[in-house]
Amino acid sequence: MWSAGCDQVFQLERPPTPPVSEDDDGDGVMNGEDPCPHIAGESRTDVDQDGISADCDVDDAVPSIGRYVSIRGGDTEDLVRAGDGIYRIDGDGILLGSVQNMTSLILPIDSGTVLVDLGVTTMDNAIEDGEGASYVELGVFSVHRAFTPDHEMRGDNCFVGRDNAMPEPGYLEFNEDNDWIPTRPRFRGPIGGMTGVVRHVRTPNRVTCRWSAEGMEDVAAGFDVDPVLRATTGKVAITTDHLRVRLDYAWFSYQER
Repeated sequence: MWSAGCDQVFQLERPPTPPVSEDDDGDGVMNGEDPCPHIAGESRTDVDQDGISADCDVDDAVPSIGRYVSIRGGDTEDLVRAGDGIYRIDGDGILLGSVQNMTSLILPIDSGTVLVDLGVTTMDNAIEDGEGASYVELGVFSVHRAFTPDHEMRGDNCFVGRDNAMPEPGYLEFNEDNDWIPTRPRFRGPIGGMTGVVRHVRTPNRVTCRWSAEGMEDVAAGFDVDPVLRATTGKVAITTDHLRVRLDYAWFSYQER
């Protein structure tokens, strides 16, 4: 699944930061003042008083860092790109990935407690037009240390994907470094052409993931972290494998080590 090219990292060109006067979720609160800039009408509960609404906070009992990347005009803030997949501006979003290989965007933090929300539209999908790979996936990784051939440092992750060899081809799959977790909810329907949100939450004790897409029921599951790996920390990585997505925003709430 991983190629040697995935270990090489390229810094994306950083366009000017969008003005804070924008209101991406349309709730009347400008991004610079919004404690949850991607969810309209979010809860104003903020127990730990870190300026992040509980709806967007990885842990509302302990202060976290909130980072919102609106992707307007192709802005990816300080995300870095790994692999050789396509990256180009598409209106207020970016196109990320390729139907030929895998690519990644990486948030270089050091955290074991993180929440990631991605607003995406899945685009070209090799498996659904009968060509290319036997599966396609969009992945979100936490406590990621390295993409290596043995997969033993890639972190806790979830994949939203499709495998047409199965009766219910859509799936939500989990891995813990190199260990596949048998929790694998399935769903019918396409992957290509769907607009939705991937939410990935990782704490030292638990990993959960949810795929919410227009026109289908939410798919969600999780697993308990192996006690040996509970102190593990690392980066966040967003990956596409034989799939192209339009990334509209990325929200990261995390506690640095």
